[in-house]
Amino acid sequence: MLKRIAAGVDASRLGATLDASLRESAAAIDVQLRASTENIERQLRILTEGADSQLKNLSASLSLLRAHEIVRQLATEHRFDAVDARFDKISGGFGPIHRRFDVVDESLNALCRQARASIDLMGHALRRRVIPLSHEVLCRTSFGWLLADGEDLPLIAAMAEAGDALEPGTSQVIQNILGEGDAALDVGAHIGTLTLVMAAKVGRQGRVMAFEPTPRTAELLRKSVQLHDLDQVITVVETAVGAANGTGRLHLGLTSGHNSLLPVPEGEGSVDVPVAPLDALVPETVVPRLVKIDVEGNEMDVLRGMEGILARAPMVALIVEFGPSHLRRSGIASADWLDAFVRHGFTPWMIDETDGSISAARLSAIESMDSINLLMLPDEPGRWPLLRVRS
Repeated sequence: MLKRIAAGVDASRLGATLDASLRESAAAIDVQLRASTENIERQLRILTEGADSQLKNLSASLSLLRAHEIVRQLATEHRFDAVDARFDKISGGFGPIHRRFDVVDESLNALCRQARASIDLMGHALRRRVIPLSHEVLCRTSFGWLLADGEDLPLIAAMAEAGDALEPGTSQVIQNILGEGDAALDVGAHIGTLTLVMAAKVGRQGRVMAFEPTPRTAELLRKSVQLHDLDQVITVVETAVGAANGTGRLHLGLTSGHNSLLPVPEGEGSVDVPVAPLDALVPETVVPRLVKIDVEGNEMDVLRGMEGILARAPMVALIVEFGPSHLRRSGIASADWLDAFVRHGFTPWMIDETDGSISAARLSAIESMDSINLLMLPDEPGRWPLLRVRS
């Protein structure tokens, strides 16, 4: 029984001890819970306060951004208004500028009209065959411009009407005979209508000697040569060509193309000029391929004064004007005139001025003409392959 009592006492003590331990544990746990709760509450308060502060800062930043955006929009609108105002001001200034442009445009149009009129006038002048200068007249030909005396009305009228087409066939024959680098003599060159043809054909390496006794005409010819910068090609010799050296009386016709050492009907005075034969005027180094002779009836003296040239240039061709009226003034019969050339080995051919062809010269045919250029050939025409022979 005592054992049971002792066991009961021990159990009772053990239970009390357990209760006391449980109470102490519960109290400790309660203290810890309160402490944890207070700590959590403090942390929550801190977090809440931090979140509220951040939210307030964010709200303030957003408000500031909205205010800045509003200010920027207002500034932009103000700038646009300013730009619009400036555009309005500039647009208002365009009116006077437009008016000035209209004035300038009208001035330019007027200048253009004047320029076109000037160009048309210049073109018309250049298309004209003759252009009056102070005391001279500039005559247009296919081979360049030539100067003529402003008082030589018959010549000016002829040039205005036909230009170098006065002798187009002869011009063609000259081109068919001469070649690059050749030498040619123009006896009775006048203002140079055929001199320029010769120069164009022989080129810069060739040589042309132009003989013109009339002082005024020779002066004009020299000017024309200088005009075309042909001084190295064309030599103007102010001398009448005859049979011997001396002085002759040059009779002046109504036009400079009719001046002659023989008396001329309806003449207008005379002038003394030097006379010399071709053999004395042409250097021996010059071997001409062509000699043109237009001396108004003095052809026989020219032929007698060129024996040396004919000897050193056996294949030289001659172009000689045949004029029955000139021969009557010189007292030479047409047959004797032709025979003088035949005795020197030449065969006469008539030049067709319409196309430059040649045909055999018959005395009866040429005597019926007022004037004609004859081609005197020392050989058959085939020797000059460019010549066109008409049967």
